[in-house]
Amino acid sequence: MRIDSRQRESSRQEGYLVVRRLISGDDLRVLDRMTDRLLDGDLQPELAYRGWTPDHFYTFWEPGMEDRTDLPRRDRLRLMANMYHHHPYFRALGSHPAIHGVVTSRLRCTRTRPSGPRPGRTR
Repeated sequence: MRIDSRQRESSRQEGYLVVRRLISGDDLRVLDRMTDRLLDGDLQPELAYRGWTPDHFYTFWEPGMEDRTDLPRRDRLRLMANMYHHHPYFRALGSHPAIHGVVTSRLRCTRTRPSGPRPGRTR
């Protein structure tokens, strides 16, 4: 799936892009469950990235909220990162052909592989 120039410009102006039916109903239900598990702290990193597997995902807490126990964990979070690098479900989701098509067309990429040096080469 690719986006057109009108959608690309809208995403630049608004800072987000809505792509309807990008993920099927079944896949969306799985994403919902996995996101709940992530926000509730039930998922841990499983994959190494650049030879390292952290003991938790990179987490930013709302100011003054990290140690509070009177609120659910999900209500104290501001941002979590690195799920793609360290969990097989999020890696597979991020590599989904439909998602890849939208991202590359949003960025007007023509490359089909990540940028950077080729394996075995240095810059």
